[in-house]
Amino acid sequence: MSEAQDGLEFLEKADDEYFHRLKLAKEASFRLWFRGLLTAVSVGVGIYFISISTADVGFYFQKGEQAVDLGDVRSKTFERGRLDSIATNDQVTFQNDVVMFDELTTEEFNFYYSPVTHFVVRTARELPDKELYRLKGTVLELTEWEARQVTGRRAFAWDLKVAFDGGGRLVRWADAPQWARPVMTYMANSSGDDIDSISLVLDGDRPEEYAVYLYLIIGACVLMLATVGFFVDALVRWLRARRHVKNPGW
Repeated sequence: MSEAQDGLEFLEKADDEYFHRLKLAKEASFRLWFRGLLTAVSVGVGIYFISISTADVGFYFQKGEQAVDLGDVRSKTFERGRLDSIATNDQVTFQNDVVMFDELTTEEFNFYYSPVTHFVVRTARELPDKELYRLKGTVLELTEWEARQVTGRRAFAWDLKVAFDGGGRLVRWADAPQWARPVMTYMANSSGDDIDSISLVLDGDRPEEYAVYLYLIIGACVLMLATVGFFVDALVRWLRARRHVKNPGW
């Protein structure tokens, strides 16, 4: 049979039903492309939100755990080696901390650096005022421990005349969020301490307050599963429509 005859036979059989199936196949192809794009975007967004929320969810699951009480960090019994065993998302409490480099502030938070614990502390509370101790002519009496800090260039005398008691979530430098890294880098450069020895303490933060990050991850997973399901449905419809066009059943 010649190609012309094949073409005529095809045109005879290509009734309205065939063109309807061809239209459905084109619609299925567009639906597959659109849902594929939507799935790729939702999976990308979902993975991003999960990646930035994992550490915060880890702190949420610390609820019910006892905080590591460091006690008075200026006392003779304070063991700085205990800090090496504290990991990201542990809760810590401390008393009588030394406040340095407290000039950094935002509308909501104040920051300071502790040369004793190597903590960069973010707190919503007011930090103690040092202005009285900075006045010219003011004579400051120092204890033996305080004198060693000054002579060792670990702190200024007026830094040692105030103290801060706090506690909350601890985050190691390696796990620090992007917003905190410039602050921690500034504190490391100003103090001369190794950046890897510095930790961020989010004063006042409690695990129960981080439930929103768990819901965010659950929502991201539901969104990804839903869009993947829509894509699979579109793929099945496209394959079925394509098969009907290729094999019209004549």
